[in-house]
Amino acid sequence: MTGSSPAALSVLTLRETARPPTTGTGYRRRGERVPRLRQPPPHLDLLVDGVPLQRLLVELPVPEPGTYGFGDTFDLVSVADLAHPGYAAGDLRRLAGELPPDDELWPLEPGRLPLYVCPIDGDLACGAVTVAVHHDATTTTWSGFRLQNGYSDDELGLDLSALGPFVFARDAHRDVLLRAADDLDALEAEDRAAEEAHRREHGPRGRWRRLTGR
Repeated sequence: MTGSSPAALSVLTLRETARPPTTGTGYRRRGERVPRLRQPPPHLDLLVDGVPLQRLLVELPVPEPGTYGFGDTFDLVSVADLAHPGYAAGDLRRLAGELPPDDELWPLEPGRLPLYVCPIDGDLACGAVTVAVHHDATTTTWSGFRLQNGYSDDELGLDLSALGPFVFARDAHRDVLLRAADDLDALEAEDRAAEEAHRREHGPRGRWRRLTGR
């Protein structure tokens, strides 16, 4: 599958998917305060015409199978990672064209945004699948897929452009991303409330332990 012709628009959807079996601790450190993070949280995978994009990426022929998780497995999560719903909501709004790029966190060329990131800390240095996103009056196009990382001297990274391009109806593309972003905002608010409740319940006890050593 190499994508749709402009005459046949693709449809973008999101679906909860288990995260890869990674030994990251980014979400686990908050598990004591946020009960839902005591189990590995899923991410919202990106589906194009009902097919998970990560499956299409795994099936791509690459020069070195297994590179950064390519080959038999896929070790990245989508930017809509439920481990970090606040950041995820912002990334989805950037894909929708509702927010400007985060050039400090993602120093990518203009028009290029991350789709899949490291499941531990979401850092570009750990490797990320990026895509060129172009909006016009009626459509949004994803093209020029790449695997990039901050350690490589090759700014272009691994060429994955055999996948795509995908052309979506702009309004439908925006609406599905913004609905998910709103849900992620609500999840972030729930997490903050859980953390605040934990501080109210355990804060004084924690301070007493630090003072007494018990």
